[in-house]
Amino acid sequence: MVGGSGIAAGGLNVFYEYFGIKAPDGQSAVADIRGPIDELLNRNQTIDKADNVVVFVVPASTTGSYAVSYDATKGAGAAPTFSFAVS
Repeated sequence: MVGGSGIAAGGLNVFYEYFGIKAPDGQSAVADIRGPIDELLNRNQTIDKADNVVVFVVPASTTGSYAVSYDATKGAGAAPTFSFAVS
């Protein structure tokens, strides 16, 4: 994680429950507690810790494009996303 210019003074709390995933079939899920992240990210700070993982529990994986998002605003703003494909 890298704290860019959008990080407010005092930092940003990064929690696992702000992560979500959208599957190719349109179903969405939030991160599971088995991937606990609880970090304070400051502007211009990089957090690179191997134990910061996000776990998603889905009924069955399927091929296609997935989108992972991080929404600390809980729907009040646009969430950044990262897309990847499973083939």
